[in-house]
Amino acid sequence: MHRYWAAAFPEDYENFGYSDDWIAKYNSEIDFAMSKCDRLFSRLVKFVERNPEYTLWIASSMGQNATTAWVVKTQLYLTNIDKFMSALGIPHHAWTQHPTMFPEVGVVIQGEWIEQLRKKIMQFNIEGKSIKFAEKADGFFALFFGHVNLPEKQIDCVEIAGTRISLESLGLENIAIEDETNTNAYHIAEGSLLIYDPQDININKTRKQISTLAITQMLLENFSIPVPEYMNIPQKQYLHIKYI
Repeated sequence: MHRYWAAAFPEDYENFGYSDDWIAKYNSEIDFAMSKCDRLFSRLVKFVERNPEYTLWIASSMGQNATTAWVVKTQLYLTNIDKFMSALGIPHHAWTQHPTMFPEVGVVIQGEWIEQLRKKIMQFNIEGKSIKFAEKADGFFALFFGHVNLPEKQIDCVEIAGTRISLESLGLENIAIEDETNTNAYHIAEGSLLIYDPQDININKTRKQISTLAITQMLLENFSIPVPEYMNIPQKQYLHIKYI
């Protein structure tokens, strides 16, 4: 849905950069994925119908809103973080990579090296653009690469504090994007919650929104796991959704 929303719903965009050929090539991708989802959902429904002591819960964040629709021929990725950290003067023992989704890179830096990373990142110049980053507690940094459509022939180096350094020595690579797209739709704030109880098939249309804290609290209590204090919600609200 992130990559092919524009192919399925081109009318959602005021400014549209894709060709008719691109739309024709990818406009069935979402339907295909949803057909696989439907098959899995049907198997789960059959399971709970055979085992009615179960209730089926499916929580998803797949609701989407259109973002932008332009051709993305290349993106800048960090493909070798060891080279990157070494080039910035941060020793291997001073950092740990954490899971993130490309092109974002997550890394935890030991305290004495935090300022070194912060300073170096702020000195980057990639064809006039910087590397955006977010700094969290305990030395965690999220580094946002993914610079799109950099000039393929000219972009073999970047500048750090005015000094040109090759992409290869920094562990960076300007990747060709095969389907020429990036993120032309993204999650809406509200996700989707589907609940099927074979012992109670009455449809309740009065509840349109449920707090995620309430859902989490219900699940934790069901498995006798202590509920963190910040998850406690008013009892009235909790009872309102407890027996969905």
